[in-house]
Amino acid sequence: MAKFTLDWSEEELLDFLLIGIASHSKDYKLCYEINKSLNFDFYRTADDYTLTIKGKTDHFPMYTFADDENLLDFYLLGNKGKQGFLVKEFKNFDYLLMIKGNIDFVDIDEYVDKLRSLNNVLTALPINVEELKSKDYLIF
Repeated sequence: MAKFTLDWSEEELLDFLLIGIASHSKDYKLCYEINKSLNFDFYRTADDYTLTIKGKTDHFPMYTFADDENLLDFYLLGNKGKQGFLVKEFKNFDYLLMIKGNIDFVDIDEYVDKLRSLNNVLTALPINVEELKSKDYLIF
């Protein structure tokens, strides 16, 4: 019987950009502001992002938007669940904005500046994905 092996590098799996967002707003209010300001069309996914760690399952709200013109997919994830944090290294961030797709030409600072200008955003900072200990939790 033939044996098949999958060959991929961690670099290929971590091919996304990440922005941490601190905000006291509810997720739907933040999405509304982002949609209005950045001309996005975030919508809540039918299912939350579910993660099981050491037998404990947690759910994180997830919104998505596909920018077909620029071949980008955006995901807004809640960083706080009932059991803990999605990215424990950044407990001060309430939300994570993930950008996937054709990211080679994305100016992440432009998105950070636009997010910071929103009234209900306290701060927004780019996160170096390669340095995250919990980066595996963001692969989906």
